[in-house]
Amino acid sequence: MRRQTVCWCDTAKGEVEQRTLDYQRDDLPGFYFHLVAHRKPAGVAIVAVARKLVLRLYRMLRERIEYDEFRRRGRDARCARGRTEAIHA
Repeated sequence: MRRQTVCWCDTAKGEVEQRTLDYQRDDLPGFYFHLVAHRKPAGVAIVAVARKLVLRLYRMLRERIEYDEFRRRGRDARCARGRTEAIHA
């Protein structure tokens, strides 16, 4: 799991606070940061994330399922392959 500290700015109050975000490996932001951390150019990483998003959307539309069901199927498949790091959200 990847952790990243980011600053949030509330413009209405003028306050800045730091939060730690946890990115799972299969989340799109985590995938992007993984690619950038492995020295892929930002443009290449953005195209890779966009492609992954389009493929997910296509599969959801083709199978007529919602995102929660899509994620559940992915977790079940990882567990069936014996991967212990499958995340149960």
